[in-house]
Amino acid sequence: MEQRNRLGAPGYLPPLVLRALLLFVAEATFTEVPKDVTVREGDDIEMPCAFRASGATSYSLEIQWWYLKEPPRELLHELALSVPGARSKVTNKDATKISTVRVQGNDISHRLRLSAVRRQDEGVYECRVSDYSDDDTQEHTAQALLRVLARFAPPDVQLSELQSLGLTAGKLQIMHRSIRDPATEVGMDSAFFLEVLRSAPF
Repeated sequence: MEQRNRLGAPGYLPPLVLRALLLFVAEATFTEVPKDVTVREGDDIEMPCAFRASGATSYSLEIQWWYLKEPPRELLHELALSVPGARSKVTNKDATKISTVRVQGNDISHRLRLSAVRRQDEGVYECRVSDYSDDDTQEHTAQALLRVLARFAPPDVQLSELQSLGLTAGKLQIMHRSIRDPATEVGMDSAFFLEVLRSAPF
């Protein structure tokens, strides 16, 4: 009778249930993931990646940053628009390892830093975490898309709007050069740039 009362007491959890709850709470997970980013040529960027292993015991964790071969232009466009299923088309073929960091413990983080990015740097970057906390190594990945715009292109001017103005790439370059300040080489606000394009005779 005493045992039955104990099992039925409010707040009592059988050992198996308690263990399952602890495992659920301590599940291995990314605590910070890289996000898609759009920058101009010459800019510097950082991509964060942080991971927490399961359990309370100290284990070995490793983070690797990889550059996946630049996707075809069509796939790059789908990724930029977050088209469903587009991310699954990105493969590890011809991937290039950038850096590796390894620690003893339950938490690991490593920021990928790229300086003076170029158009050739555009593509998908992947953070790979190897978790050696179990008998079998567990692999975890997180990806982010880097888009690099030419210096002369205002980032928030939509391509469809430029096309509606009858602009070609050549005309756009000529227009931009004609309305930059040659002394300071300082670009203009993109909204003002678009207004100039709308009023320009073509």
